[in-house]
Amino acid sequence: MKKKLLIIALIAIIGFSLAACGNLDDNIKSSSNGYGDGDNSNDHWLIYSQQAYTVKDGIASYSSWINYNWITYRYTNETNYEEEYTTLSSSSSSSFSQYHYIRNGQTSNSTTDTETLYGSGTSSNFSTTTTYDSESGLIASQTTVSSEGVTTEIIYSIKQLSNADGVKTYEYYPVGNSGYYIYKIQNGKTLEISYYDTNSVLIYTTTYFQPDNAEIRRKLPNFRLSRTIYNSSSYSINNSYQMAEVLSLNEKFGIIGIIRREDEYLDFKIRVKTFNNDGVLSSQIDYHYINDNAYSYINVWIKGKEEHFRINSGFIYYTDYDEGEIIVISGYIGGAGGDITIPAKIDGKPVTIIGFDFGNRLFVPGSAGYIIPNNGNITSVTIPNSVKQIGYYFYDSELSVASPFSGHAKLTAINVDASNPVYSSQEGVLYDKNKTTLFRCPEGKTSTFTIPNSVTSIGHEAFRGCYKLTSITIPNSVTRIGYQAFKDCYNLTSLTIGSGVTSIGYQAFLNCYKLTSVTIPNSVTSIEDEAFWDCTNLTSVEFEGIITEDNFGEDSFLGDLRDKYLAGGKGTYTTTNPRSNPIWIKQQ
Repeated sequence: MKKKLLIIALIAIIGFSLAACGNLDDNIKSSSNGYGDGDNSNDHWLIYSQQAYTVKDGIASYSSWINYNWITYRYTNETNYEEEYTTLSSSSSSSFSQYHYIRNGQTSNSTTDTETLYGSGTSSNFSTTTTYDSESGLIASQTTVSSEGVTTEIIYSIKQLSNADGVKTYEYYPVGNSGYYIYKIQNGKTLEISYYDTNSVLIYTTTYFQPDNAEIRRKLPNFRLSRTIYNSSSYSINNSYQMAEVLSLNEKFGIIGIIRREDEYLDFKIRVKTFNNDGVLSSQIDYHYINDNAYSYINVWIKGKEEHFRINSGFIYYTDYDEGEIIVISGYIGGAGGDITIPAKIDGKPVTIIGFDFGNRLFVPGSAGYIIPNNGNITSVTIPNSVKQIGYYFYDSELSVASPFSGHAKLTAINVDASNPVYSSQEGVLYDKNKTTLFRCPEGKTSTFTIPNSVTSIGHEAFRGCYKLTSITIPNSVTRIGYQAFKDCYNLTSLTIGSGVTSIGYQAFLNCYKLTSVTIPNSVTSIEDEAFWDCTNLTSVEFEGIITEDNFGEDSFLGDLRDKYLAGGKGTYTTTNPRSNPIWIKQQ
């Protein structure tokens, strides 16, 4: 059975529209993703992140990145699959997008929602229905409907020209276009594409081939590189070609690769370089993949001894004998998601701890082991009265309860058994027993949220990734805002900080791109590093009180606001260019 590899399309160097290409290559399907066979029947490799470089005079330097968070992943074969994921990019306008593709036979449906996080601040939504030609596998038609109700339809002309030695040649083009493509396809794989203009003059020819690297060929046998010959004077080069290499793990970015199956890491990083006809480097991209079946092979070192993870009703767990034979749940891989209930007992032992990144990544005490998201369709979680600890301890020895529920865009409720002695819930939000500490607001919460007056502390990462929230009200009862409490609340436009808050934690509002103004009340005496960093639409900040230099963290705000405040004291400071090293001016 074929397995699936999802990778980024290398289309930029080829010079034509993806929509016009149909089944361009097994590297390019479902928009920017593609398929591949691993060497193990249980292997599925998913894209985790991408890092691009700009190249000048043959020297590459870091430019931008895209991170992927998987919500749904189901694969039966090349014509029966579903994938849903979000991306966060660091491009010039930076955007957050959610993609959902479903293919069943010769028809597929997809939706794309994109929020531009700063700059224009626009949003868009598209729904596309695609049909495929059963003989060639090329796209036969595409109908796209925008959020404004505008419908665009593209019909493709597909004509078989020859079939020799198993290589089928097709003439292929969108109806109404002036030029056309000649495809050569063998066993469902594109070998070559040539593009001709309206006068049937050859413009370029691109051929596709497997990398020389044995490890890439073994793990990703459908992965293809390209070589292009340009026949038109409109191009500044005559040809280009690609090479790929596997990077060593100490060069990788993203997560730490320590999960092994026997002697092999379960994540994988590839660098693809493109050279022009003179052999000069012209572009470079790194792709990082993770094996989504990592949990099946995990043997990690816990507290000085090796432990084997087991699975019961979809829950990944281990027994901690040092703590009195208690059950620690570290993940969930069962079913289709929806509403799940954590059992009070497994193997007759009490479920006492929910480990780091439950249902999203795996964490083991004493290690840095992760797996990629494994069930992003969870909509609610019910916690039994047996659970006494959730999450893991931060550098400051404070328990981070929020992390087990991160990365779940569809999660709208965290419910706790009323008899639980440590935790409680209200309207799907997780608190301590007395509702004085807010531990976690699920990422699926939408619109506005007012924190109850009983709360005195907002925990670490309590609202992190709640990108659907637009308004937050913090009552006067709250005294502390924790580490990364509101990080990545991309759509937050309204923020009220109560008059009881004394400290704002490290990166508390990092990446709140749509926040335009904030008032720091008189009660605040401490703002930690990067508290409002990368709030790239923030143009007005009012300080009602006094914060000393020692308690005002470096890079708390973009630009020179910290220095201007320390010199000018309380008042309102504004800028007209919030994104590019802003200069702040105190208003009189």
